Amino acid sequence: DLLGRAPARLDRATIDRFIKGKRILITGSAGSVGSELARQVAGLQPELLLLVDQSENSLFYLESEVRSSSPAVHLEAQIVDVTDLAEVNWLMSQYHPQIVLHAAAHKHVHFMERAPSRAVKNNVGGTYNMARCAMTYDVETFVLVSTDKAVKPTGVMGVTKRLCERLVQEMDGQGSTR
Repeated sequence: DLLGRAPARLDRATIDRFIKGKRILITGSAGSVGSELARQVAGLQPELLLLVDQSENSLFYLESEVRSSSPAVHLEAQIVDVTDLAEVNWLMSQYHPQIVLHAAAHKHVHFMERAPSRAVKNNVGGTYNMARCAMTYDVETFVLVSTDKAVKPTGVMGVTKRLCERLVQEMDGQGSTR
């Protein structure tokens, strides 16, 4: 009502078919967006839910929460820096995910304005590593979680996320990963 538009209706059956029985990897899983994805995916009966983040404390608390709320889910949590290609290769070779939900990113606009090289390294470099490895390890589907700030970027964070979108679009169709 406040937004002045009709509520979004999810096609629950399609989402269930997309997730159920699959090995799902969520990067940035301890962040605000990634943790909500983890909570939602846990309820959809994945074969494996792989939570990945570089923040040890946040990942520890998320892992505890998901284990408590969804005890039947086969859950793994790994500390991985998506900007480290060797770590990403190891992760993919160990778990062979079928779906990657890539939410890892620096998202705080004011910090990224002060540290643009960190935004490029983490957002663009991390996305490139994840997408490249997804193709190498024949991941079925790679989903980049982006932002409305990428539509008409006016700052560093928006520009890096727009670059990520273009990167993933260019890589689409170069292998079996969608």
